[in-house]
Amino acid sequence: MTAQNIRRARPDDVAAIVRMLAGDQLGAARDTPDDLEPYLRAFERIVADPNQFLVVATTAAGEPIATLQRRAGAHRFYERLGFVPSHTGFKLKL
Repeated sequence: MTAQNIRRARPDDVAAIVRMLAGDQLGAARDTPDDLEPYLRAFERIVADPNQFLVVATTAAGEPIATLQRRAGAHRFYERLGFVPSHTGFKLKL
C-alpha cells in the first residue's frame, strides 16, 4: 500500500493505531486492541497537549497505515541531560 495522505490523527483512528502498535515486536507484549478505552484517554491527552502532534498516513481510501508522533521538546530535554541520540527507527511492512 502506498500512503496517499498524511493528516492529524482523529479519535476514529485509535483502533488502527493500536493494531499497528500491537503488530510490532515490542508492542505485541504490551498493546492490545481488545480494550480501546485506555488508548482513547491517552489520545485525548496527546491532542490536548500543544507540544504533541500525532499524525497518520492513510491509503487513498482513508485507512491508516502508519503513524508518527513528533516530540522535539522531549528530545531537547534528554539532550540537555547529556543523553546522546543512538538510533532512528523506521519500519516498512513487506
